[in-house]
Amino acid sequence: MAVKRASWIEKDVATRPETTVPVRPQSEVSREALEGAGVPVVASGIVVARFGLIDVATGLTNSQLYATVASGTPSGRQYSFVCPFRGSVAAITALTDANKTAGTMTLKVFKNGTDTGESLSFPNGVSKANKAFTAGAIPFVAGDTLDVRVTTSSLTPASSLDLDVALFLALSQDLASSTT
Repeated sequence: MAVKRASWIEKDVATRPETTVPVRPQSEVSREALEGAGVPVVASGIVVARFGLIDVATGLTNSQLYATVASGTPSGRQYSFVCPFRGSVAAITALTDANKTAGTMTLKVFKNGTDTGESLSFPNGVSKANKAFTAGAIPFVAGDTLDVRVTTSSLTPASSLDLDVALFLALSQDLASSTT
């Protein structure tokens, strides 16, 4: 049996096209869904995964940072961020509560427990650093895990720097795809 549309609906849509609402495919992840799941969306298509470490020691080698909770403090657990979508890591930023005055501190991005080869070397004399990655340099798919690990040597001040790190994740246009 065919359904007959009321003529007033057709007339209203024809005179006011702005009243039509595009329908999203069910597999598309919306900004609202991400934020509802506790994943902050800072710009269209960008999501932030945050990590931290209190009292960074010297002599660390690929020590996994702690996932941060909503308050911005490290959770006390070394969780990886589980990607609910497809995309790539766009950038990394790091902030300490005081200037790093000497030694080395390198932050490495890991995917599924493996070093991606992308890192940020934290310079001396500053309390913040950042690096943008080449588009697609660190691709991921839904279910992949991401984390940040720190390596330090002769760090000054040792065991007193608090570190806050953010990975900026660029969502793919095709969020539902399971391949990169």
